[in-house]
Amino acid sequence: MNAKMEKSGGWRNMANRAAWQEETSGGGKRGEQVAFDFDRGSYEEFCRPYREALAQVKMWADILDEDSRCTMEYPLIHHVECRIKKEESVREKLRRKGLEETLEDAGNYLTDIAGLRVICYFIPDVYQVADALGRRPEVVRIKEHDYIAHPKASGYRSRHLVLGIPVCHMTEKSYYPVEIQLRTLAMDFWASMEHRICYKGKGGAGQGKLAGQQGLTSCAGVQEESGERFRRYARELAAMEEYMKGCLAKADGGQDTGFSKIFHGNFTEKT
Repeated sequence: MNAKMEKSGGWRNMANRAAWQEETSGGGKRGEQVAFDFDRGSYEEFCRPYREALAQVKMWADILDEDSRCTMEYPLIHHVECRIKKEESVREKLRRKGLEETLEDAGNYLTDIAGLRVICYFIPDVYQVADALGRRPEVVRIKEHDYIAHPKASGYRSRHLVLGIPVCHMTEKSYYPVEIQLRTLAMDFWASMEHRICYKGKGGAGQGKLAGQQGLTSCAGVQEESGERFRRYARELAAMEEYMKGCLAKADGGQDTGFSKIFHGNFTEKT
């Protein structure tokens, strides 16, 4: 595909671009980046505002976690993971999208350079945390996917949000995207195994990327039967999650309020 045509689908040209522009019209920029070669020093400098944006979102998630533990019977969040995309992963994704291997294109067309993963206990917790993060007045909702309501063909389930996060410096305010993945413990177990087997696979990062594009059955070494097994495992994990949620609801006196105090005492204190 022609690189210029591919660029026309960049995240700055999305349907909510008007909202993004309105949000940044009051003196804020959209994280414009200059074009310069990938080298260790320049890439680290390029990532600095993404790290700052990621730190803000991590702080917000930590506040939600602490708040739920202090004011509710049960915690909403099991744990949170953060990462900045490695340089080689950025290069590989730019090549795969037909874009130039420059920091300019990385800044303009990639929305997952900074990533946060929030692991919750049950599905209602996922939606509650996602809603709390997405409705903050200072952020811009760039895009979102609900793979819980609409799972991928492979069985993958998760809630994805990409938020534009303001980063304030001495003389200006810029916005940088942070991709947030929210899922339950059961979903995370399944996704981690799929990622290990198919996404990374043999030969390092990117070699198994076809898994994400065409499903598990396209992975080298994984046959159709194995793909169907993984899809069945996803359904079984979902059923197990619902069963456990029902058991905990009974422990709460018949009301489906999430985690009971009994479960909170016997499990979360060990984490």
